[in-house]
Amino acid sequence: MKLRFKHQPFQAEAAKAVCDVFAGQPFRAPLAISHASTSWLSREIILFCLFAVLALLNVLAGKPSPPLVVAAALAGVLGVIVQGCVYAPVSLPALGGGQIL
Repeated sequence: MKLRFKHQPFQAEAAKAVCDVFAGQPFRAPLAISHASTSWLSREIILFCLFAVLALLNVLAGKPSPPLVVAAALAGVLGVIVQGCVYAPVSLPALGGGQIL
């Protein structure tokens, strides 16, 4: 079974709309990934995009390649860990992983 994908404008517009909502300002959405050295959200976006690309390459290859599978799994696991860092509330140490004195 071969998968066939068509580029449909509404899909691209929907994906951009989601990015715009997370960025808060529509014209600054590309900046969401530009601060990977300091921003957990930028790291999350990059890792999950990498995971999606690697997973798609595995699907399109027909027979999954072990290095691609390992890379996709690693990107996915790291994405989940980074996502935890994004949403860990700093103001509530008990929920953020810190200790309460």
